Amino acid sequence: MKRESSAVQNWYNADPGLADKVEFLAWKYRSESPVIQVWAPAISPPHSAPTVVAITRTQWDDVTSDFPESLKLNVRTMFAQSSFCADKSFHSLVSIESIQFSALRNQSFSPFITTLHSSALTLTADDFAAEVARRRVNSTSSHVRLTGLCGAAHLNGREGVLNGHDPNNSERFIVLLEGGRDISVQAKNYELVHRPKLFISEF
Repeated sequence: MKRESSAVQNWYNADPGLADKVEFLAWKYRSESPVIQVWAPAISPPHSAPTVVAITRTQWDDVTSDFPESLKLNVRTMFAQSSFCADKSFHSLVSIESIQFSALRNQSFSPFITTLHSSALTLTADDFAAEVARRRVNSTSSHVRLTGLCGAAHLNGREGVLNGHDPNNSERFIVLLEGGRDISVQAKNYELVHRPKLFISEF
């Protein structure tokens, strides 16, 4: 069990944006006593992206809920503890089907999540995590999405950072793609990615 727990924790930490999605949903629904469920069929390749959902108390504590009674009791107990504060911590349930692993955890919010502006809570967890990832790479650069490429159509939809004019062709621009590859494109082959404001200090 300890080995499985360690492997799951390594998988969780290695998945870009997973922790951001979990914390975002926990913060967004914190007034509804949620359990943030992370489910995946497997942690070893090939595996699909994990599913992350907020299960509010009206859902997990309902008689028709899929939560076993023993799990409901554990969650109720965790929420009832006098040390629990919904603005400081949250509960997550990580489940991996292939190894029959399931663990309920109490986690503390990262300091940055508590400074989210209320308008940011209209985002999806995926959009929030994508914007946080962009900011970690470069918070001030123009982020773009490739579009309309013919010779490299497989790159359409990929995002990257606009990195100035192509030194070999003044009519083209360099886009540094996620993953480190750069590509030279015409201005018509990228569109600016809308950058939502996230934090109170940005308003």
